[in-house]
Amino acid sequence: MNCPILWLALCLSVSTLWGAWAGETPKIPGNSTKCDAGMETGTWKLEEWGNTGKVEMVDAGLSRALKIAFKGGNKEKVAISQQTSLNFDPNGEVRLHVYAPDQSPPQVAIYFLVGEASDWHEAKPFKIEKGWNKLAVTLAAPNWKTAGTKWAFKTGVERADDVRGVGLIVMNGSKTGWLAVQGFAVDASAASKEVEALARKLLSEDGEERAQAEKALAEIGRPAVPALRRLKNHERPEVALRAGWALDKIEARLEEERRAEEAKRLAAKAFMDARERARKLLKELNGTKAELQRLASDAREELLRARKTVKDLKAPSEADRQAYEELLQQLDDVSRETLRQVGTREEQPAGEAKQTE
Repeated sequence: MNCPILWLALCLSVSTLWGAWAGETPKIPGNSTKCDAGMETGTWKLEEWGNTGKVEMVDAGLSRALKIAFKGGNKEKVAISQQTSLNFDPNGEVRLHVYAPDQSPPQVAIYFLVGEASDWHEAKPFKIEKGWNKLAVTLAAPNWKTAGTKWAFKTGVERADDVRGVGLIVMNGSKTGWLAVQGFAVDASAASKEVEALARKLLSEDGEERAQAEKALAEIGRPAVPALRRLKNHERPEVALRAGWALDKIEARLEEERRAEEAKRLAAKAFMDARERARKLLKELNGTKAELQRLASDAREELLRARKTVKDLKAPSEADRQAYEELLQQLDDVSRETLRQVGTREEQPAGEAKQTE
């Protein structure tokens, strides 16, 4: 190939990749499968532990889509997330549509952050092809991995009624480019559907109906929080006030539950700490006991040898011999008392049984 032509092709390729990364608005064809706007319209942030990336809403035909631009790096993936408070149907599914402009695009995975500890739940990755891809995964096992499964895909989303965050992972590695997302939705639980119905009643012109909706939303608890936070800023003062009152009741109850859970956690930790201290002390005592048994057994053996040979030993003086015999008697007394206190070892020296009876 002619060098100038090769150089031009290379420049065009780099320019295309850089344009996608630098934020030029891509041309995304309309999705032939109609899907309602979903969580892609929320506020997303880039996770710092992955490769570099950018997120923004762009046009996709006659609708909008979330564009995820990613730049190749020394990490395996780019990840984006949004904080939320959602109540999903544990038997439902996650759905989304992903558009890829190029051949052989990177795989995409979904993850949830569940509960107060934001426990990580990651779904099996989707293989993406060029164009629009319709994707779905159920919340049930064995489609998700967690620390509890040692990162093996063999569980479902635990506590689907308490999802605190959602995220998307693009496994780009060294690839640079972009993808677009539409219709990112999860089947809501019965409680979430009830919340939406009550939220509409909170907008009623009937004061009694608004009061009943406020009371019911407060009783539902955590699943009602997102809707109430939205309605707390409503332009109608009576709607905003009732939403605020219900939200205050829920948050007070949640704080009480959090404190109770923290107290339970601390009590459990105190118990585990006490048990660990007892375990360590028992281990040390057993070690000390074994050492005392060894010393006492060695003393009995030395005593047997000494008493057999004491008459043959030539002491410098009679006083020295008498002192030695007194020392042997002390060794006899202390070793017997030690063995009485701590017992004998399983392997007892020959002839010792008779001596220690």
